[in-house]
Amino acid sequence: MAYRLFARRAQKAGMPPGSLVYLGNEAPQKPVLYAIIYDESHCEAHQVSTLGEALALRSNGKYLWLNVDGLQDTELVTKIGERFSIHALALEDILNSEQRPKREEFDDFLLVIAKAVEWSHEKQKLHSEQISLVLGKDFIISFQEKVGDLFAQVKARLQAPNNRLRKAGPDYLMHALLDVVVDNYFVVLEQFGEQLDLLEHDIVNCPEPTSLKKLYTLKRAALFVRRSTWPLREALGFLQHGESQFIKKSTLPFLRDVYSHTVEAIDTVEIFRETLSSMLDIYLSSASNRLNVVIKVLTIMTTIFMPLSLIAGIYGMNFDNIPELHWKYGYPFAIGIMLLVTAVMLAIFKKKQWI
Repeated sequence: MAYRLFARRAQKAGMPPGSLVYLGNEAPQKPVLYAIIYDESHCEAHQVSTLGEALALRSNGKYLWLNVDGLQDTELVTKIGERFSIHALALEDILNSEQRPKREEFDDFLLVIAKAVEWSHEKQKLHSEQISLVLGKDFIISFQEKVGDLFAQVKARLQAPNNRLRKAGPDYLMHALLDVVVDNYFVVLEQFGEQLDLLEHDIVNCPEPTSLKKLYTLKRAALFVRRSTWPLREALGFLQHGESQFIKKSTLPFLRDVYSHTVEAIDTVEIFRETLSSMLDIYLSSASNRLNVVIKVLTIMTTIFMPLSLIAGIYGMNFDNIPELHWKYGYPFAIGIMLLVTAVMLAIFKKKQWI
């Protein structure tokens, strides 16, 4: 989904709280369900077609990770909510793809919502999708707005033997998923930095209207990343202090690490925003200086041609008694005076350092 700075909720105007309506720009698509059943010594990964198939894999003493790609099927989300006792208000937030990043704790589960971002080099645009994580005592459900492989590395790590993900439980798995989201911010910010360097070079050397358009695009993108990271910092700040019953004490140091990375990303975004603001001032100053140079050249040309026009006007008058009218050297004399005046004026301009 292309990023938006302000959410549109006209579809839900007048509806009661907890009404399940998908709010997003992704085209309708069939959701993809991926279920992983695991414990310290065993891991099974299955792509299933129905929720019933995923639940049939569940067994006592093992953890379940259910990943749902695609939120357009509200009926499926409703069934998941019923089977895992997820509150209707939480499901409403999951289906709202423009929900502010947050954490919300209920009696039976913990909800964490974050924004995953990706920079498109081809379109020069930031893309985002909402990631919703529902954590229970022995399960975690991840909702992704669109089909993709954002958590492919986490899936591979989980299936590898003797991995910490298997030993630590679903709360540590939630940390790993949030860590992927935060790490992607740094990938985008590095690409931002490259774009800023190129844009700064263009603005300083040759400011063009296209540079202003690029500057505006990057400024909106930086603002969106800021709006995504600041609330996530608040959510992680709550989790890292061990105030949730669903987070084990052994997971807290890892959550603090993710929190630290989020703060670092926020600092980088703030630096970029200040740089973009200063680049806008540089662009306006460069454009103004360029305009002043053009006006200066035109003024000098006008100043030079004014006395030449005066001389031409005098000798262009139709009076019979002009002394030089019938002089055979009158034309070269007039041209010579014009050249002399031009040379004198250019010398004066150069002496005063006007040119």
